[in-house]
Amino acid sequence: MALTVTTENTSMASIHLAAVNAVNTGLHYILQHLDRPGTYPRVLFVDFSLAFNTIVTELLSSKLSQLSVPPAICQWITSFLTDRKQQVRLGDIASETRSLSTGAPQGCVLSPLLFSLYTNDCISKNSAVKLLKFADDTTGLIKDGEESAYRQEVERLVLWCSQHNLELNVLKTVEMTMDFRRHPSTLLPLTISDSPVSTVEIFKFLGTTISQDLKWETNIISILKKTQQRMYFLRQLGKYSLPQELLIQFYTAVIESVLCSSTLAVMTPDYANWRSLKPILNRPYTQRPYAFLAAVKGTKTVLISAYLEHRTDKKEVRVIALVLRSEKVAYRCLFRCQEKQLLSNSVADIHTDHFGFAYGTADIMCPIPSGCETPSSIAVTSAVANSTDDPSQEFLEVKNQQEKTHSFPYNFTVCISTMYNFTNVLQLVQSLEMLQLLGVNRVVVYKTNCSPETQRILDYYTQKGLLEVIPWSLSRYLKVSRYWQPSLGPGELHYFGQIPALNDCLYRYMYQSKYVALHDIDELILPQKVTSLVELLPLLEKKYGANKCYRFENHVFPINFMLPPPASQTLPPQADWKNVPGLNILAHLYKESIFTETHSNFKIIVNPRAVFSTTVHGALNAQHGWCWIDRNIARMYHTRIPTQKNLTKDKLIYDGRLLSYSAHFIPAVNKVLRETGFLPRTH
Repeated sequence: MALTVTTENTSMASIHLAAVNAVNTGLHYILQHLDRPGTYPRVLFVDFSLAFNTIVTELLSSKLSQLSVPPAICQWITSFLTDRKQQVRLGDIASETRSLSTGAPQGCVLSPLLFSLYTNDCISKNSAVKLLKFADDTTGLIKDGEESAYRQEVERLVLWCSQHNLELNVLKTVEMTMDFRRHPSTLLPLTISDSPVSTVEIFKFLGTTISQDLKWETNIISILKKTQQRMYFLRQLGKYSLPQELLIQFYTAVIESVLCSSTLAVMTPDYANWRSLKPILNRPYTQRPYAFLAAVKGTKTVLISAYLEHRTDKKEVRVIALVLRSEKVAYRCLFRCQEKQLLSNSVADIHTDHFGFAYGTADIMCPIPSGCETPSSIAVTSAVANSTDDPSQEFLEVKNQQEKTHSFPYNFTVCISTMYNFTNVLQLVQSLEMLQLLGVNRVVVYKTNCSPETQRILDYYTQKGLLEVIPWSLSRYLKVSRYWQPSLGPGELHYFGQIPALNDCLYRYMYQSKYVALHDIDELILPQKVTSLVELLPLLEKKYGANKCYRFENHVFPINFMLPPPASQTLPPQADWKNVPGLNILAHLYKESIFTETHSNFKIIVNPRAVFSTTVHGALNAQHGWCWIDRNIARMYHTRIPTQKNLTKDKLIYDGRLLSYSAHFIPAVNKVLRETGFLPRTH
């Protein structure tokens, strides 16, 4: 089955509902198609070059006659479009008059209707292909990998356009594939006029941002950002005591139109609505929605988040940021507190662990000015910026307003940074279930992108309350690297921004969690003498001292070896997992011998209130120092590619600690896989 959509943007309010209907119709076809197994849509967004200008009058007249339009009206329209005079005037000088008999006038209310009639016979010849004629778009819905109908209809569309004087802009035509199959195949690229069509993950379609994963975060953020900017002007008008009717009219035209741009809801402004609007107008400007990630205008700086600092001698707000290390910038901090706007000056303190990349993580420490008791939000500008009243200025919420020393919502939190191109479903489920067995009650994932199957697991654990997923994409601000070192690959920032993510997580859960562990999804810190981390931490505090940065040795379990355990050990049944995408950690119970890597790539557990800054391996600035944990008390299990060269199986050491959890671990994993559709449900 395939869906095809073509036309040109038309006029304003009269077509808004039609545009929303077109988006909903297209999404309905896509989602309905995806309900069938083995299907995936290929969505082709087609761009026409000056569509209204290409209408051939003779062809249009013939089509109108075929549609039984009265002859008099056909003649009138033909006369209207034929021999139109135009000239260019610059001051007192005018060009010669030219006649036009092709196209329909831009801005004419009749032009969209004429174009729709002109393209009326552009239809799908294949019953498996749908055609929506509203916006410049073509969508193919593919079943069982059969794409011939889709490709034939695209070829037929190209031919139809050439016969009707319509020019396809191949450079601006893009394709999006929504493939949620468990084992997606490599798709052959689409070509138009011998030119390959570019593929995209996000596209703005009739004002609605559609994502490849059919999630709505990007569209919602875009709507909120526009609304925030326009609310500023409404509040400014409210200061001058304008009549309520005028304010309602402004709100309806300028703000409500944006909020409802992707919905079918039609709101009528009346005094009942005004009563619900009035609290919004009276609300302090500081209570507006806040940004997450914001650029500092005129600089290369990117702001991540802001936290009230309770541990320094003076009252400050710590703004976690990314800065271009070669750029010297003086900053101005703009506070909103108690409906006042106050300023202070600051500079960036760049973290030492940047691995040689152009960008580094930094703290912009903003002194809180006198007269500001509780800053609710903060913006950072360049000190040379002229205006502090920019309506488009993005503010960060100042978090950690209340300092806590006990009674935290979570006892143990694990921060996992930079999930990108992630497809390892089985190990993700195994790790999250193991963490719960170890006493972890919160896991935070900074997600760049992942497979649809992975997203299904993330959604499951989010709904259960275990997981918080932070959208983490820095690519619109700078070029992130896939590697940990500049020499290994291009990019301006280390490993998808892993370090700022870890620092943000540390502060985000500083007063929400008693302990925080920072490690990757393929790593587990396992105690050796007790069964849980909740039992382990009091032992560590007693042996090594409280509030230390506890370092755990990195023990690598290479994934290229799958050896049976010793005769004295028996592997529990795991056959059900063979068709689940990803790695089975119970198949890798042999580790490399201890060497330098064991101590260099360690991970940590900390009291977050005792740490000021962290990095990939360890804390950069901890109040009470750090200590190594005896491997016989606890150590980290890292299931990954081998780190030692020329490794042979006779050099591996068996470690069956994971098997001691299998009685609870395997049923828990199976339960999740059944509830998420990766295993058949038992009856």
